[in-house]
Amino acid sequence: MSAPQRLTPIVHARCSSHSPLGTTLTTRKPVTVNTIQSLYRKKEPITVITAHDFPSAHVADHAGMDIVLVGDSLAMVAMGMDDTSEVLLDEMILHCKSVARATKGAFTVCIYAK
Repeated sequence: MSAPQRLTPIVHARCSSHSPLGTTLTTRKPVTVNTIQSLYRKKEPITVITAHDFPSAHVADHAGMDIVLVGDSLAMVAMGMDDTSEVLLDEMILHCKSVARATKGAFTVCIYAK
């Protein structure tokens, strides 16, 4: 009688078709306050867009925006609140961190008026 065969488990690895950070074709220098001042002095356009989450900030960054703004307007736009004064500081921090993780080249500005 022959020895019993050992069954080897088959492991199916599923690879994600999309990385949350995507692939970067070119790496640009990060935009700094000095970059913005230089653009202003040269009278060149400074591009600004609002983003409240990682995906939209990622797209804005890869589109080449100079500044990505996270404003307290996210209270009404992203959170369905009646007024911007309803958003809490902890909620603003959460959204600002999410946007900051996505922006590798753009300058991130967070505005919270209380």
